[in-house]
Amino acid sequence: MLRASQVALSLDSSLAFRPNPGTAAREGAAAREATAARAADAQAFTQALQHHVAPARTPLTGSQAADALQAAWQGAMGRAPSQSTLSILVGQWAHETGRGAAMLNYNFGGIKGSGPSGASTVYATHEGSGGSAVQIRDRFRAYDSPEQGASDYLSLLQRRYPEALQAAERGDPVGFVQALKARGYFTGDEGAYAKSVAGLARRALALGFDEIGANDAAALGAPGTALPLEAAALDAGTNAPELGVDAHGEMVIPPGAYAHSFADEIGRVELLISALRIGQLGDKAG
Repeated sequence: MLRASQVALSLDSSLAFRPNPGTAAREGAAAREATAARAADAQAFTQALQHHVAPARTPLTGSQAADALQAAWQGAMGRAPSQSTLSILVGQWAHETGRGAAMLNYNFGGIKGSGPSGASTVYATHEGSGGSAVQIRDRFRAYDSPEQGASDYLSLLQRRYPEALQAAERGDPVGFVQALKARGYFTGDEGAYAKSVAGLARRALALGFDEIGANDAAALGAPGTALPLEAAALDAGTNAPELGVDAHGEMVIPPGAYAHSFADEIGRVELLISALRIGQLGDKAG
């Protein structure tokens, strides 16, 4: 016969070794979530590696840029842009890319982040203006063709800068730049940027688009020529006094100089992609 103390001991011992079903389920779910998170992180890191491309020269003539922008407008709006509207868009492209000679990876407007395909590249730029300007390295969208770059540029204007597009449709380059600045497209001096874009647009209307683009895209180097990361992209608006402004109000760029006033769109920067960028820059600095 079992004594009462023995019965109690047996029950207590049994309970002590019996797992709590609720606790086990929670621990199992947490482990599965952690495993899934690690897998997702690894996949994102791999994708980031696959979509990073080297900065490459992709010079265009003014006519080539105009053709790509006109096709993008036609596709988005279902109608062709007016010549004055197109001249403003090409004028901004010329301002952003050193009149086509310093265009990189078919990026029409110095747009940060990753393109629709996920491709991006890293190079230097200036942010701010005057004494507050600083040089940084950042991630910019990269494209396989002028058509891709122009289409994404116009899509960005439609989504985030509709007032700028409305000004372009009115043939108002100053209003176009003011609307860009109001929504944070660039950090440089608004007056210098507006003077440059307006002057380039007027020149395009008067003399043709090739007057504000690369004189000979083929002679400037085959598209895809790799650039070292040290090739800093200078802010044309910030550096206007140094580079000079001609009688038409456009930037005068010395041979071999790179002049960009890259857009400050907030990129879709995920944690791993940011880590990848930091790692790349650390490798380059070392």
